[in-house]
Parts: sequence; C-alpha cells; structure tokens
Amino acid sequence: MVEAEGRCLADVQILQRRAAAQSDAVDEQGFYMETVSEYLWARDVAGLAPSTLENLVRPVLELCSFYDLVPWRLTPRHVDRFYTGPGAGPVRRYEAS
Repeated sequence: MVEAEGRCLADVQILQRRAAAQSDAVDEQGFYMETVSEYLWARDVAGLAPSTLENLVRPVLELCSFYDLVPWRLTPRHVDRFYTGPGAGPVRRYEAS
C-alpha cells in the first residue's frame, strides 16, 4: 500500500512539473508585471522618491523588454549580451546609485 501511495505522489509531482513547464506566456507576463507593480508600491510606501523608483526598475524592464522574456527566463548570457553586445551604449550602462 505504501508503494502505491508513493507512485500516486510521484504522478502528482510529474503532472505539476508538466503544468509548470507549459505555463502560458501571458500568465507569466501578467505575474511579472504584478510583481513589479507590487514592488514599486512597497518601495513607494517606504518613501522612496519617484526618480529612485524608476531607476530601480528601469534596467530590469529594459532587459526583459529587449528579449521579450520574464526575468526568470533570462540567462547570464542574455545579460552579458545586453550590456556588452552590439548596440550597448551609455543608455544601458547603469551606475550604482
């Protein structure tokens, strides 16, 4: 009986992995935008200036927009190409505030 229960649990985990792998790009994009909005709201409530808020999220938004990917789908290679590849210029090179 324990073996049968183990297989059922394994089947559920496999199905969950498949569902996660097939997540809709629209759902991911929506979740990403909600997360950015909530982050901005939380930082705004903390009293950060609007320009500071913009400077915090702009690099992430630009990078994700450039590749049309959500942050968790980016690889280190994407980031390297974005900041050092063709077309990289002062606009993409951010200094620490």
